[in-house]
Amino acid sequence: MNTIEETAAVLPAEPRPLTLRAAERRLLAKRRFSPENRAAVAHLLDPFEAALRNWTLQGYAPSVLTDKTVQYTVYFCARLMVALDCPYWAFDWDRLVAWRTATLARATGRKRSWLMSWQKHWRRTTATLFYLGALPYDEAIYQTAHRRLAQKWLGHETARQIEARFLAAAKRIGYWDERNLRKSEVGVLFATLMFTGKTDPLALTKEDLERWQAQTGRSTRVARESVTCIQRVLAAMGGLGAEVPRRSGASPRHYFTWHRTAPALVATFERFLADMATVREPATVAGYRSALRRFGDWLGEQFPEVQSLTELRRSHIEAFKAAVLRMCCGEYTGAGNGNGPARLYGGKPLARWSQQGILTTVRTFFQHIEALEYPERPTRTLWVRGDLLQRDEELPRPIPDPDWRRLTDLATRLTPELAREHRFLEPFERVQALFAVLFACALRAGELCRLDTSCLLVARDPQTGQETYWLRVPVGKEHNDRMVPVRPGVVEAVDAWMRVRGAQPLGRDRRTGKARDLLFTWQGRPLSPYMLNAAIERLCSVAETAERYTSHRFRHTLA
Repeated sequence: MNTIEETAAVLPAEPRPLTLRAAERRLLAKRRFSPENRAAVAHLLDPFEAALRNWTLQGYAPSVLTDKTVQYTVYFCARLMVALDCPYWAFDWDRLVAWRTATLARATGRKRSWLMSWQKHWRRTTATLFYLGALPYDEAIYQTAHRRLAQKWLGHETARQIEARFLAAAKRIGYWDERNLRKSEVGVLFATLMFTGKTDPLALTKEDLERWQAQTGRSTRVARESVTCIQRVLAAMGGLGAEVPRRSGASPRHYFTWHRTAPALVATFERFLADMATVREPATVAGYRSALRRFGDWLGEQFPEVQSLTELRRSHIEAFKAAVLRMCCGEYTGAGNGNGPARLYGGKPLARWSQQGILTTVRTFFQHIEALEYPERPTRTLWVRGDLLQRDEELPRPIPDPDWRRLTDLATRLTPELAREHRFLEPFERVQALFAVLFACALRAGELCRLDTSCLLVARDPQTGQETYWLRVPVGKEHNDRMVPVRPGVVEAVDAWMRVRGAQPLGRDRRTGKARDLLFTWQGRPLSPYMLNAAIERLCSVAETAERYTSHRFRHTLA
């Protein structure tokens, strides 16, 4: 196969025209190309088709590598050139994304099959233009399939060598979860190489990695943690020059500040949070911190003259209550790195439960400092009965009956071949046992992931000899464990999985921190809520349900 430089070299030599001639525009707009018409625009389409066959469709099944498939993608590129009125080497991402947005807006009401086909040709076209050098790297090319794009761009052997070197260095400095490293950190490393146009990881700098993080559309937390890990590993490999890698495992406090909050208020807030940390869960204390940061930041902007709690009046509380109703995600959060909720959610208004949570936290703060007689507490009561919002109590929404029947039918007839085809969790017995518990027990995601190998119990009636089976659910949100009756089918599925599972290393309970023999551990990696919901989403996709459901919807449907 040609190298990427050789493939790109077949593009027309400079100077390249930046607009289409009238004859080219007329021929490219035709629905079918006759041999004569195809020859007339060969200088536009031949380099694209060569890169499509040699790179984009590399490794695809023979059933995909047909002339019909190739011609559909070539035709898609031709229509794109007509729409933008320029050859593909003059494309830029701003115009492409605007055209895609307008096209999909006009396609409202189209069948799902048409949209899936359109997206497929979009990905193949943009990937081919990337291989040709006509477009810079952008995550819009392959959406989540960045590794496949990078492996073809770098070459499979080069990509394997880079991955092996990176994993070996990561393990030397204490990163033990190889599967997570392959999934997240190696993928980000490949994406950064493509983004910067470099082929050697040791040539990357901190600025390269942080520029990638600033432009990515992925989860802020995942991107931040991946870049931090990569910097540490590259430093261990002798990269980054004299630059010091970022700290690893920094808590969210390092990315958010009290911003405009007065120093005296900050001291009181921190004392209150330290008191709460002794009797509340860490996640609860983090929620308190977020709400108080909003209150202090808002107070510092609207009433900068207020420097202590003793200066607060009832009018300030009334103004804050009104401001919370208008507040948007990301406002008054003290985001120190520019990647806070405002960037993630685009300034959407706070949900009703978020508004209520903020007001409840601020009221709890004032009640607490009054009860413990903080010397800096206000001299009068600032909160009265009725200050909190009333939230509508709605019944949980179950999964609709048609979708539930599709899901249960698919879970029942799932075979090893079907599971392998749609890339469910491996091995097959594991996903079979997982779905058996999911469809029968109404467990929370954390509870299901923390089941251990001794969770199934049998009770035998001494008089009749009849056996009943129970599932012991570990201590969870309600601070107690419980027993759930299960059918024999669940026991059979778990027994089949245990025969395949064999001995696995002990995992760490996410809630208690204790070592436990977790039921769904495989190859040293415990099941996580993320993996569980990814498996459910894949099940919904294969069953073609109207929505993509989560373990939370399963729980409410069964409960």
